[in-house]
Amino acid sequence: MGDYSDKRILVMGGASGIGRATVERFLGLGAKIAVFDINKELLQAIEAKFSKKILPLYGDVRNKSDIDLAVELMVKTFGGIDVFVYSVGIFPNRLIVDMSENEWDTVMDINVKGAFLSCQAIAKQLITQGTGGHIITISSGSYQSGRVGSGHYCASKGALAMLTKVLAIELAPYGILVNSIAPGLIENPVISEEYKQQYVQRVPMGRIGRPDDVSSAIEMIVSSNNTFITGQVISVDGGISAGAFGLPFSSNKDSVGI
Repeated sequence: MGDYSDKRILVMGGASGIGRATVERFLGLGAKIAVFDINKELLQAIEAKFSKKILPLYGDVRNKSDIDLAVELMVKTFGGIDVFVYSVGIFPNRLIVDMSENEWDTVMDINVKGAFLSCQAIAKQLITQGTGGHIITISSGSYQSGRVGSGHYCASKGALAMLTKVLAIELAPYGILVNSIAPGLIENPVISEEYKQQYVQRVPMGRIGRPDDVSSAIEMIVSSNNTFITGQVISVDGGISAGAFGLPFSSNKDSVGI
């Protein structure tokens, strides 16, 4: 637990879920926080809870003008940006053969195009400041593991992971570190209890994740001690990406496999 009173952090999608957990964590560490979100009600609620300790920014990540204005207002209010977290995404479920072009486009616009527009604007600001900084995207374990009904979502997270890697290469000369967090299943009211129970059976740690598990990983990345970790997609998933947990153990010493 360090002192983050000198950190200016912009969290997109910061009014709920992983984004909100990130806001709450860094507020507790003394950082200056701007929260960008499209949900006015949730934005007003988080502002009310923290007694105007945050800078609320309403906007849509699909609109470049909203993003540019948010960056401008944050710089005007705090003098600059040190850390940017893109925690925006939607995950509708639909078989590819039943998927409409509009649904595909909407997922790509929010999960990928929004990330591109946002990271581009932040990168330009950080380059102008000349003091380095952090860009963190929230991808998903789905960037490397397919799931029925999530063709658009998995494709978008694969694209986001690769966008993160390319940004890391391009921005390294400016001292800007770019990484992505790939959560496993995180607590969410829209996920059925039945699905959660089936999922937990495959998780070595024996539970699904919490938003604060992800915010803790973000704190680790933006620690002042980190000056070398960049271009990485870091799994925060209780070990589910490590392998085939839950399969029965074979004690047959004579069996041979290749």
